[in-house]
Amino acid sequence: MTAGRRRRGFTLAEMILALAVLSLVGVLIARLFVLSSQLADRARVLDRATVLCANILETWKSGPDAEALSRIPELQDMPDGRNGALALDADLDPLPDPESWTDARYLLIVTVVEDAGLERMRLTLAPATLQPTDAADPDARRMLMPAEDPLHEVVVHFRFPVPTPEPTPEPTVEPDGGDGGDGEGGDGG
Repeated sequence: MTAGRRRRGFTLAEMILALAVLSLVGVLIARLFVLSSQLADRARVLDRATVLCANILETWKSGPDAEALSRIPELQDMPDGRNGALALDADLDPLPDPESWTDARYLLIVTVVEDAGLERMRLTLAPATLQPTDAADPDARRMLMPAEDPLHEVVVHFRFPVPTPEPTPEPTVEPDGGDGGDGEGGDGG
């Protein structure tokens, strides 16, 4: 090539460098799509968890006392009506019976504690894991346990109204009308 002649096109080195940069950008964009999908799934779970917890809390608070948990269909099987766990599937729907709890993806732990006249309810949603009850025995019965880090946790303090006894009516005394007590009215003569 002579010095006066203009270059036309790209060199092989420039093409390889351009393809490398485009490939790197393409990989980063693909990773962003995967990450956004994972974040959308997590947001969906957190949204459903918030709705589930809010429904349970509102039903609990609308009851006459802290034992109102027994009226919540999902929590009717809690042993003492104040503490328990609820196994949930991937869509955060309650699993019907303990035999199906091996399919649980999440565990909702419900705890109600009385604290200085206030009832405190804690709802903790965590991923569920099946762990053996005896680590030394691989054939031991497996137990559903929450993972270390909860996905969602709500604590609500609420004072239930104390039922006041109905006041007893006081006996009423009718006035005698000021007629001197003879019961006949008139001027007393």
